[in-house]
Amino acid sequence: MRMADLSSVSLQVVPAGKQPWSLAQRSAAVGRNGAKLLGVGFGASMFGVTITNVLLEVRHSVGEMPASAL
Repeated sequence: MRMADLSSVSLQVVPAGKQPWSLAQRSAAVGRNGAKLLGVGFGASMFGVTITNVLLEVRHSVGEMPASAL
């Protein structure tokens, strides 16, 4: 099964002139799109945690926050 053979959305209507997608192809489309969402969500959360930690360190180094708050 090639990635080009998969539908972009599992509930997508079959375009005219194409063969219908099988259940396996529709399931693979769900898995592929889920993996994309997992990757983007994980990357965004790691970016957010990094930015938060950097801002906390900057605030601590400026002296506006007691060391016990970290």
